Amino acid sequence: MSLNADRIMTPNLPDIFPVLHSDRLDFTQMRAIHASDILYIYGEKKLAEFENIKILINEQEALEFIDRFQIRFNEKKGIRWAISIKGEKQVIGTIGFKGYIPLHKAFVGYEIHPDFGGKGYATEALATAVKYAFDSLDLQRIEAEVMPGNLASEKVLAKNGFKREGQLKRSMYWDGKYFDINLFALLQSDYRNH
Repeated sequence: MSLNADRIMTPNLPDIFPVLHSDRLDFTQMRAIHASDILYIYGEKKLAEFENIKILINEQEALEFIDRFQIRFNEKKGIRWAISIKGEKQVIGTIGFKGYIPLHKAFVGYEIHPDFGGKGYATEALATAVKYAFDSLDLQRIEAEVMPGNLASEKVLAKNGFKREGQLKRSMYWDGKYFDINLFALLQSDYRNH
């Protein structure tokens, strides 16, 4: 894995969006040209089974989705990469951090379109994002919230060293219902010793 971002540790997110690369994947900034791919990913009803996301229904909603993440990055509140297979243009998923507290912690979230599931892309994407967070941002803790039953996401987290810390009862309100959320975390100290 290599990072094509500034190697100098920055307590804040950088001003220039960092481009990352792993063995099989490229991580770039979401742009308007990705709207049809974002619609393809977030228009997929299977994603909503374990995510509190609104299913996108047209390219205008995809453009608004992209804009929200650009604003979050510009305000130094989070970052979200478009994931593509190395050398290809199609975006197959996204990964990023929200709830960013400099030099402390952030929440990680990721989605890979089901057509590209089962190939280890989510595991590889998470490993790349974690490396960036610990090496370049000097975060001490990364958290992930997973709905009970989302075993695929729990496996991705476990393969990257995350540990389940407990369950947050009725922590998420979505679509008129309350849900419990399993909390997973990875500490920088554990990552370094992994």
